[in-house]
Amino acid sequence: MEKEKSTTKNHLSGTNNNRDTKKYRYKNKEYSQHTDLIKNVFRDYATMKDSTVEVFAKEWNLTEGEHYITRDEFDRREKNGELQNNWFFDRKDPELNTISLRDGKIVISSNWPLMVNSVPKQFAQFLEQAEKLGIEILVISE
Repeated sequence: MEKEKSTTKNHLSGTNNNRDTKKYRYKNKEYSQHTDLIKNVFRDYATMKDSTVEVFAKEWNLTEGEHYITRDEFDRREKNGELQNNWFFDRKDPELNTISLRDGKIVISSNWPLMVNSVPKQFAQFLEQAEKLGIEILVISE
């Protein structure tokens, strides 16, 4: 196993433009899938902070429609067939992507690229915000 590194200086190094092949560690568990890591960090944070949807979204710099939608909105769109061709929100088992907050539930998007056209995007921003909030996520392989 390679030496663990802080995410701040290393999450963008060695990245093949849009494809991140690094593995990350959070709370002694290894992650190679961005969305699994994000969901677990969000669940822990939501439990720890007991936030409302609005406060949670603001703390994480999340945009409704891009990073998440409310569970009520997800259910409405699913019922109306609006999610048939929408790959941002996993329809197979939405409960896996649902985060419970004090005043409601949100469904987390499955689209969290590290970079797009060499510009840091959602996953890079998530890692930076996690660090600002004091959450330790380590790069464990490159």
